[in-house]
Amino acid sequence: MTRDKAVKAAIRQRMAESGEPYSVARRAVIGARDQEAADGPEADELRDLAHEAQDLADEAQNLADQAIRRGAWARHEARWAERDRERADRLRGRLDRVWQRTDRLRQTAEHLIRTAEEEWSRARTPDSQTPASRADEDK
Repeated sequence: MTRDKAVKAAIRQRMAESGEPYSVARRAVIGARDQEAADGPEADELRDLAHEAQDLADEAQNLADQAIRRGAWARHEARWAERDRERADRLRGRLDRVWQRTDRLRQTAEHLIRTAEEEWSRARTPDSQTPASRADEDK
């Protein structure tokens, strides 16, 4: 059973007027009908919606591009932060070694001061004469 008798009649009329085969006449009639539909008020609304959809797609693409750039920048910053952390760790290690050396130097200085004080103290007291100095006095 034919669905659209009006279209079939228009195709047959065109075939009769132009002498075209059925398939060519059908393509022309349906194309004209689609063109008329495309020129109607619904078509304007559809075009507006299509433009709005395109604008939204463009905006989504821009946002995606920004996200990609920000992601790349974040990765760059993360690499620098990691390098800074590594450098800070190295500096902490060097600082620890400096503190250890400083502590050893302080201990050595304290030992030298104690030794010098003991020597000074012995040198000032007459009882602490060395056997060589006593032998010189006995002569």
